[in-house]
Amino acid sequence: MMSQVRKTVKVNDSPVEWVDPTDNTNLATRPVERFDYQDYIFDEGYGTDQFVSVSGGSDRTSYYISGSHKFNEGIIRNSDFQRTTLRVNVGQTLSDWAFVNVGTNVTRSFSNDIPTGGESFFDGAITTIQFLPHNGSAEPDELGNYSAPGTGNAFFGNPFEVIDTYEFTQEINRFTGSVNLNLTPYEGLSVDLITGYDTYGQVSRGFKPVGGVAVPNGFTRRGDITRKLYNIDLNVKYATPITDDVESTTAVGGTYQYDKAESIINEANNLGPIVQTIDGGTIVASSDFVSERAVRGGYIQQTFGYRDRIFLTGAGRIDGSSVFGEDNNTQFYPKVSGAWVLSEESFWDGLSDAIGTFKLRASWGKSGNLTGIGPFERFTNYNPVSFGGQTGLIPSTSLGNADIKPETQKELEVGADFSIVKNRIGVEFTYYDQTVDDLLLSRVLSPSTGASTRIENVGQLTNKGIEVMVRGVVVRKEDLDVNVTAMFSRNRNNVTSLAGGSRFGIGGFSSQYAIEDQPLGVFYWRAYARDDNGDILLTPGGLPQAERGDQALQIACETGDTSICDPNDSSIRRDSDGNLTGAQRDASGQPTGGLLRLVVGDPNPDWTGSLITDVNYKQWGFRMQWDAVQGGDIMNWNRRNFDRHNYRGGYDYGLEEQGLVTKGTANAKGSGLILEEYVEDGSFIKLREIAVSYTLMPKTRVLRSVRLTLSGRNLLSIDDYKNYDPEVTISGRNTGVRGFDFGTVPIPRTYSLGATLTF
Repeated sequence: MMSQVRKTVKVNDSPVEWVDPTDNTNLATRPVERFDYQDYIFDEGYGTDQFVSVSGGSDRTSYYISGSHKFNEGIIRNSDFQRTTLRVNVGQTLSDWAFVNVGTNVTRSFSNDIPTGGESFFDGAITTIQFLPHNGSAEPDELGNYSAPGTGNAFFGNPFEVIDTYEFTQEINRFTGSVNLNLTPYEGLSVDLITGYDTYGQVSRGFKPVGGVAVPNGFTRRGDITRKLYNIDLNVKYATPITDDVESTTAVGGTYQYDKAESIINEANNLGPIVQTIDGGTIVASSDFVSERAVRGGYIQQTFGYRDRIFLTGAGRIDGSSVFGEDNNTQFYPKVSGAWVLSEESFWDGLSDAIGTFKLRASWGKSGNLTGIGPFERFTNYNPVSFGGQTGLIPSTSLGNADIKPETQKELEVGADFSIVKNRIGVEFTYYDQTVDDLLLSRVLSPSTGASTRIENVGQLTNKGIEVMVRGVVVRKEDLDVNVTAMFSRNRNNVTSLAGGSRFGIGGFSSQYAIEDQPLGVFYWRAYARDDNGDILLTPGGLPQAERGDQALQIACETGDTSICDPNDSSIRRDSDGNLTGAQRDASGQPTGGLLRLVVGDPNPDWTGSLITDVNYKQWGFRMQWDAVQGGDIMNWNRRNFDRHNYRGGYDYGLEEQGLVTKGTANAKGSGLILEEYVEDGSFIKLREIAVSYTLMPKTRVLRSVRLTLSGRNLLSIDDYKNYDPEVTISGRNTGVRGFDFGTVPIPRTYSLGATLTF
């Protein structure tokens, strides 16, 4: 396996630099040598992945044993990851009506990491290049000492030093085990008892040596995390015919899950010259955290089937979670669904040649977000503090809320599944309408409360969309099969109400918001001032500027205050794009008043899709997958840092130094936080995977087959994004904060050559 960065970012390559970057009237320059640190940061990574499995048994006993080892170098120099796993499953028939299966899985992983950025690491390998002017070498001197490259700020360090001398590691040991007991004492009755145990321990270390550029006194950190999870599920199902035409299936069950996590994290600085342990320095931060959570629930479900063509199901479920208060931790969730296979009816005989199968389905139900907050977020927590040599407590900045309850999602779903052209083309179509009530968001509080935020149930949002999947058999012959699968999905998200306010900040360096009548997580910040034609309105000095106007009027219009905002005055209402019109101008036509915040982007895509082609010809196999995301904006915070004259590392800044753009333009955007400039289209079409395989059939009694596969992933991306990859975000799985890019590691392009041997 080989991995490499698909593309790099264009940095400042100007052969000259400003003598005085802060004075826009001083156009004097001097020659300079530029460096692209990405040439050293990124490297080709190589790896291997081995897997072996053995299965067998007798009439009453079966077993499966597998083991694997993976080693992979990262695309960031000096980073790597390795993982070893062992899995054992044993099944035993106890009697004609009892069967038990025991499974275990042991995993150990270890990684050498390089700090790369995100919201916490400003001296990361990737973030550092945003804060440097690229006008000096980052290599160490003849004594091995590093310095801030060129005229860079030492606060942000040296990217080569980060890669060469920082040591960040993670070691994880995990064990999972399960025992499944299946009983079928009577015809139609089945009982499944499932118990599971999952535990892992993680040790994370971080070390920055003494004498570093950004951290001259050294830094070390160790974090130990342990987690244990238990679960037990009991499911009882009884199926019996009521009449010759009607079948009844009744199911009842319950579940209980408990998890406990403990973490101890210590950080120290002022290290000794060769010391890497915490006790070799001054402890500057220490935390000891324990969390416990229990989730339990029970359900009953009844299904009636009529002649295997009409099915009706009703169910009720009660779930509870310990993270919510006593009055709100248990909720009832009903569900009803139905399906009708029309193609099984006699009246369908005349249509069967054109439409082979056809099924209609519909469902409605409720569900809850039982883990929407942390185990203790409903409380006002207190933190220990030392004062006057004594130990005390101070409240956290987040205020508790004893009345908080889980979000509730209601969903209506209707769809149809059918096949045409003699069942060679199958179509699955689904329309859904979701409403999430009691939306959980962090509300900013008045300083008089003594806190800054509080998690509250503040609103409602909706999701409406369609999902379509088409499977087609293009060719089916004795030696040739060609199959194509196409998938399309479209979702429209909207925050329909927010209690106590029209907008809430939810993250992304305070740039992403929940706003009434807008999709969740829109980018809401400063935009360009524009003239009546929609062109950017420049200052008398020829620089771009942010929109200004009456801030009180803007807030009144957003909150629906008709005493100030006249609903009939279109000049102070929002247009179809969500932007406030009628911004104020002075006598010279320049923006005046306070800085306005406008909706400048939406991270939610218009639609997503995939196209998968599978071809099998004799012993050859071929697979290709294209993925597409259209619409959906990305906040490219990386470019915002590049544009500031404090750092001067961006390609656009270099255009100014060469006299191709008015001096100060980039800084007017970056320092002025005109985020409209950095909200970019995140659309892309990616060649996600392409693979070719060939199967050999050796004429031996031991070796049955050998399959050779050559594959590549993320080989091509068709996009206009001005950073590494439009498919990254610093927020991970956070559904509210999406499409925010700051120092994230790009998805690598990989090539793999594999062999599968079957004995």
